Amino acid sequence: MAALSHAFPSIPSSCCHCRISNLKEDHKVCVWGFSREISDNEIGVSRVYWKKDNNNLTGRWTVNAIDTHIAETAPPRTTVEIPITCYQLIGVPDQAEKDEVVKSVMDLKSAEIEEGYTMDAVASRQGLLMDVRDKLLFEPEYAGNIKEKIPPKSSLRIPWAWLPGALCLLQEVGEVKLVQDIGRVAVQHPDAKPYVHDLLLSMALAECGTAKIGFEKNKVSQGFEALARAQSLLRSKKSLGKIALLSQIEESLEELAPACTLELLGMPHSPENAERRRGAIAALRELVRQGLGVETCVEFKTGHAS
Repeated sequence: MAALSHAFPSIPSSCCHCRISNLKEDHKVCVWGFSREISDNEIGVSRVYWKKDNNNLTGRWTVNAIDTHIAETAPPRTTVEIPITCYQLIGVPDQAEKDEVVKSVMDLKSAEIEEGYTMDAVASRQGLLMDVRDKLLFEPEYAGNIKEKIPPKSSLRIPWAWLPGALCLLQEVGEVKLVQDIGRVAVQHPDAKPYVHDLLLSMALAECGTAKIGFEKNKVSQGFEALARAQSLLRSKKSLGKIALLSQIEESLEELAPACTLELLGMPHSPENAERRRGAIAALRELVRQGLGVETCVEFKTGHAS
C-alpha cells in the first residue's frame, strides 16, 4: 500500500489524516551571507532515544539521551543569515511586550520536543532561545520600536550549528512554510551536511502540520499528499528510517488511500485536474489489486470504516 503514495503525480519524488487530532503564499526565501572560519577540531555527535507519551502523531516525547560520541572532522565554522525576525522564531507578534517575549521563551525552553532530534539539535535550540531572548530585550535593532515606527530586523545571522534549532523552533510555533523554504535551500549547501538529519526531520514535521490544515478543511487529498512528502523526507535519510513518526505516517497513508482516491476521482474533468485524476485511477487499480473493493472505499469516504 505504501506504493500508492507514488501514484499521485502532484507528490514530488524528492520529498505525508493520520490518526492526527492535534497536528500543527509563497515566501521568497533564500539562505545567504555565508562567512567562514577554518577549524580542525573534532566534534562529538550524540543521538537521542525517545519514549512516546501517547498515540497522537504530534504528541510530545520524553528524552532518553545516550551520548555515542562519534568523532569526525568538523566542517568549517560558518554563519548563515535566515530571513526571519526574532519574534517569528518564538511565535509572538512584532508588537509583543517584553514580558510576553520572556514567557514565550521560557515556555519553549521547558517544552519537550518531538522524537528523533539529535542532542546537538536540542542544545542548539536551547542556545538559540537564550540568544533571541537577549536580542529582543536588549538590542533595539532586533526588537524594533512601534512608537517610532521602526520595524524589527527582518533577518537573523546564526552559526550553521544553530540552524537545526531554528527550524525546530519554527516548526513548533507553526511557521511550516518557512521551515520548508529555508530547509530546501539549506540542505543543498555543503556546510549543511552534519545537520541534514535534523533539518529533514523539521521539514517532515512541517509537512505533518500542512497535512493537519488540509484535514481540518476536509481536503483529504491535500493532507494525504503532505503526509506522502513527509514520508519521502524521512525515507531520504537512513538515520530517520526507524523513528516512530515514519511508521505512523505509513499506517495513516494506507488507511487514507481509498478516501483520497475517491476525492481525486470526484474532481471536475478539467485540464488542470487531468494529471491528478490519472494518478487516482492508477491508485484505484492498485487498491483493487490488493483486495480493497469499492464498498471499502465508500466506507472510508463516509467515515463508517470499522
